Amino acid sequence: MPLQSITKSISRRFEKVLLGIVLVLPFVLLAPVGYHLFTDRKNDIQKIANELRSETTDRIEENIQFYLKNTHFVNQTNAAVIESSQFEFINTGQLNLDDFQSLELLFSRQLQYSKQINNMYVGSLKGDFFGVEWQQRQENKWTFIMNEKIADRFNRSKSWKILGNFDPRERPWYKRAENGCKPIWSESYVDFSTKKPAVTAVYPVCDRFNKLIAVLGSDFLFSEIDWFLEELKEDNLEAGEIFITDRSGQLLTTSTESKGNQTKLIKATESENKLISETTKYLENRFDNFGNIKREQLEFKLNGDRQFIQVTPLTDDYGLDWLIVVIIPENELLEEINTNIYSAIGLYFAALILAMTVVILAVRWRLLRAENRYLQGLANLKDDFFDAANRFVPHSFLQFLGKSIIDIELGDHVQKEMTIMFADIRSFTTLSEKMTPQENFNFINSYLGKISPVIRKYGGIIDKYIGDAIMALFPQPTAEMALQAAIAMQHQVSDYNKYRKNSGYKPITIGIGLHTGRLILGTIGEPRRMETTVISDAVNLASRLEGLTKLYGASILISGETLFKIDPSKYNYRCLGQVRIKGRNEPVSVFEVYDAEPEAVVNIKNQNKADFESAILLYNEREFTQAKEIFQKVLQFNLQDRAATMYVERCEYYQRHGVPEEWSGIEDFN
Repeated sequence: MPLQSITKSISRRFEKVLLGIVLVLPFVLLAPVGYHLFTDRKNDIQKIANELRSETTDRIEENIQFYLKNTHFVNQTNAAVIESSQFEFINTGQLNLDDFQSLELLFSRQLQYSKQINNMYVGSLKGDFFGVEWQQRQENKWTFIMNEKIADRFNRSKSWKILGNFDPRERPWYKRAENGCKPIWSESYVDFSTKKPAVTAVYPVCDRFNKLIAVLGSDFLFSEIDWFLEELKEDNLEAGEIFITDRSGQLLTTSTESKGNQTKLIKATESENKLISETTKYLENRFDNFGNIKREQLEFKLNGDRQFIQVTPLTDDYGLDWLIVVIIPENELLEEINTNIYSAIGLYFAALILAMTVVILAVRWRLLRAENRYLQGLANLKDDFFDAANRFVPHSFLQFLGKSIIDIELGDHVQKEMTIMFADIRSFTTLSEKMTPQENFNFINSYLGKISPVIRKYGGIIDKYIGDAIMALFPQPTAEMALQAAIAMQHQVSDYNKYRKNSGYKPITIGIGLHTGRLILGTIGEPRRMETTVISDAVNLASRLEGLTKLYGASILISGETLFKIDPSKYNYRCLGQVRIKGRNEPVSVFEVYDAEPEAVVNIKNQNKADFESAILLYNEREFTQAKEIFQKVLQFNLQDRAATMYVERCEYYQRHGVPEEWSGIEDFN
């Protein structure tokens, strides 16, 4: 028999064997798939429930702790100012009621920078009461509040409210402070002014003999938590119910009932929501009372349906002791389980298709060898193409759009909240004029080669290079990475300047602006030429903040929206006031972060921070003489403080030329 015939015979038998494998293999693979579908269902439900309730609880705890911590921080700031020479608490033992202008200035400014706090106030040992509360938060309007005892000494030209028959010494928050001279939380109660359930951060002001003189308070309304619980729903953390109680079982807030309209406190067992009331009764029966509950993951049945519960204590250093309760009904997890089942079925069919493909390729390998080599070449070409494309369009940008570089279409877009960064070399035009075109490109590429990796290291996406400028995006949920990247970039520039000095070049400086807001990522252009871009007022604001670094002599400027998204205790910063920029009617609070400055500069600015910010408050109230004196005092310690110098010049200008009637202290850069 010729060798060619023998080869063909072997080939045909081999094809039959492989064909048999194709027929048997799907049934072999079906066994583990079926086992996965019908024996692991209960374990999948338990696993998903554990992950979901833990994730939900952690996010609630993290956000509430941040808000509550800020109320005590505001109290400490107010106390520091009140105990200074501006108010004679310690010397006289009573409020200086003739200096209401300073109290108004202090409380109103603090309320602007702490918008999650509903109101702040002070009550004295003699029964005097004065404070400020939000009237229309969206329009930045507030109301001064006081009791009848001091009403005749108040400036009635401003918005005010008198609380009749109100003695602060009878209120729960004041009584809470009588037990010692340390910050503490009040019990939950219904606020006298707003008629809404609240809790107060209490700060006793005592003399050097630890005798109580007055009590500072900052109220946190439980309705402030509602928006966050709704946001959890939007993020697909679909817990059946979320509620918070104190250790007595008193219901503080829920994900469905409060909605800002709650006007009284009730027991959780009395809730109209059956899931809440029945869960509370189950917890009381199991633990006797809420005081015995620690962090627990539990299950019980309601109307025959299994309910997964996580109870987590929420505590802090000021005596807070609440319970976060997350309830997840088993039937709400079915969608997740069905997804797993569909995945298993998809795995089965994928395995089937893979097996058939392998057989077909094996049977016809001789005919496809040349084609395979061609396809391999195409695959390599595809990888090279995606590699090259990624240099021009960030892969992370396309991930947000859910498209590949091939599938992207004109008009594709998505809306996200991000922190936007603009970084620019100062006086680059002057520097560029002294270089040849080739030297210009070499310098820019050298600089960008040092800075760009720092942005990527901290999770940033470089959207575009604009000459020597960089625009980058930092996805939420936190703005911490964006600020840390900005600080690291400034340190990188310092190291780069050492190299430039050794090479005979002049050092460079950069300014960085950060703002957090919602933006639209998408594609613009026309079918034959398009590009990815970002459209948002937030982008314009971040760019303007970078431009203001030159005016204020700052290396890093951030907006109030970005400050709200970070833990301010980790950084060295100061308020530079409010500005109104081109294209935006609403004023923006501007803060300088100076962690990247030399240690000596950081120490000086920290030492003078209180004076600097109090001078800004006086400046905004048109007290230019006093403000100028304090700014000049700041300059005595740091002649290079450009922001203080600028404010001295503004004070002198308004002293000479007067102030427009509509002037509000907000610098207009339109």
